[in-house]
Amino acid sequence: MDWAEFGKILNTLIQKLDDYQKKNNMKFDIVAPILRSGGIPATAIANRFKIMLFLPIQMKYIYDENDPTKVEHKQMISLPELLQKTPNNPNILVCETNTGSGESANKSIALIKEKYPTSTIYYATIAKVYGDPDTLEHVKDYFWGVQINESFKANKEEEKRLSLRPKITIFPWETAEFELSDINSG
Repeated sequence: MDWAEFGKILNTLIQKLDDYQKKNNMKFDIVAPILRSGGIPATAIANRFKIMLFLPIQMKYIYDENDPTKVEHKQMISLPELLQKTPNNPNILVCETNTGSGESANKSIALIKEKYPTSTIYYATIAKVYGDPDTLEHVKDYFWGVQINESFKANKEEEKRLSLRPKITIFPWETAEFELSDINSG
């Protein structure tokens, strides 16, 4: 995916979020990027909607060098303490770039709900993997810019009919060799 395609998909996602806020007469109070790549759409979304508060979370699959079938899903940084006043019942928008099984999202959202139990959680991702969950635990609404056929669950006819982005998606800031190595480790 080049920057032009990424920008177009990001704009589609931002428009969906804007329409949702207007329709529901609400606003997002906090943006929670799932790092690393969730920081990219989160920053653009926060700028567009003038959201000042960030609550970054980092999750990563760590593969055992000696046995690639052994994998651990780890939290890489602690959830930071927000120093500015937040609403009693904040609307928190969790942001990611590519969402498949939702494991990183669910773990991140669980951390947020533990720290902000009265919050309402929303989830936005640039690319949602077709055939993987359309909902996430504790999430009121789930938004995506494009669906991709990264898990190859749709045949060519479905892919075309549903306008799915085909094959594995490597985003413009990613290194193809590293990403493919990471994918193949699992």
